[in-house]
Amino acid sequence: MDLSKESLLNLNWSDLSWFQHFNTALSEETALGYFCQVGNPFYDRSSLNEQIYMKNLPAEAMLSATGIEYALIHRQDPILYIIRKHYREGPNELRPLQEYYIIAPGHIYQAPDAASVISHRLLTAVHHFGKAFDEASQKAAYHPSSGYYWKTNGSSDELAKKDSSKDKILTHTQRIRFDTIFPNYHEQSLLNLNWSDLSWFQHFNTALSEETALGYFCQVGNPFYDRSSLNEQIYMKNLPAEAMLSATGIEYALIHRQDPILYIIRKHYREGPNELRPLQEYYIIAPGHIYQAPDAASVISHRLLTAVHHFGKAFDEASQKAAYHPSSGYYWKTNGSSDELAKKDSSKDKILTHTQRIRFDTIFPNYHERFKPRIQTGPTTQTAISSSTTNNETASGSGTGSGDNNLPRKEERTPSDSQSNPSERPMIEVKKQKTQK
Repeated sequence: MDLSKESLLNLNWSDLSWFQHFNTALSEETALGYFCQVGNPFYDRSSLNEQIYMKNLPAEAMLSATGIEYALIHRQDPILYIIRKHYREGPNELRPLQEYYIIAPGHIYQAPDAASVISHRLLTAVHHFGKAFDEASQKAAYHPSSGYYWKTNGSSDELAKKDSSKDKILTHTQRIRFDTIFPNYHEQSLLNLNWSDLSWFQHFNTALSEETALGYFCQVGNPFYDRSSLNEQIYMKNLPAEAMLSATGIEYALIHRQDPILYIIRKHYREGPNELRPLQEYYIIAPGHIYQAPDAASVISHRLLTAVHHFGKAFDEASQKAAYHPSSGYYWKTNGSSDELAKKDSSKDKILTHTQRIRFDTIFPNYHERFKPRIQTGPTTQTAISSSTTNNETASGSGTGSGDNNLPRKEERTPSDSQSNPSERPMIEVKKQKTQK
């Protein structure tokens, strides 16, 4: 399933003037005709229905054609009518493609498939997860003495008492100012990027360690590094590191190490000596590969979007294996299913089902009357037969049983036999009269 394709699931179409023009209402007889209008965006004008209509052919002509076809498959008078779009591959081979609802008085909707429903639910979950984490991130804060904490009404007072500091936690004005300075900060994602510069260690003749991790990270060529940070200003002005405590702005610091494999650099916004707002974290993995650490919202969103992709792919593959047969209904195509159906259909001794009998009588209502076997009869004049011939046949009939037992076999001749020997019918009548006497 391709989510980028234009979807008609959110579209509703109706043309109630159609019923007024024909002075009718939505019913079983008018549902398909109302659906097959040129202005209907759900209707394909290259379908068999359109070709039959344009050429003024009977509906039975579609049975021998191949292509897209629309048919009414369910009704719930006078509220609901379901139109199915399928691909006809033969008289008894239909491949379902899509279904549509017609809801009174005449509103048409496209019926969503299972993949679309699950994808929509998962994408909705992704949106709400992201929104929840965005709101939660605004309540999270960090203090050097106490670590991470959630902002509440009394948390600032407790921190002030604990650190004997009069500095405030980040105010609403300061948050707005940060979003004004960095408007596209949250939109820029570097989760798929990996950066390294191993020549840096060769140039300084050193290796990755606690002392060199932050300096290695704060390079101009590093795409994760912000050159407007306090680290860059201190370096350019050749100031001591303690000068950053009284400044405000973005700062990078080493917060965790696992020598000699892993080092974690945190990017935070310093608003005072004891006020830090975490923004992002980065991994430095030996010998010097740098990655951006994903937040919880990104991890959940990625997992859900991956699930959406695999759900769509699974439903696309399953739809290719689904098929429909009038005698057996829906079935899954396997390596031997088509052969088995062909063997069943090719058998001449197969008994017709109730559905097939009704369908045959509907298509050919006068079949048996129009194609009765015609037997040509000869002249009806009776000829005299010698008594000896009659007596011999009577004697032979009495020897094998009753003479009437052989008469039906002669009367059940095929039309070809009766045409080749038309003179035998008068003899049969004479023999029958003689036997009765």
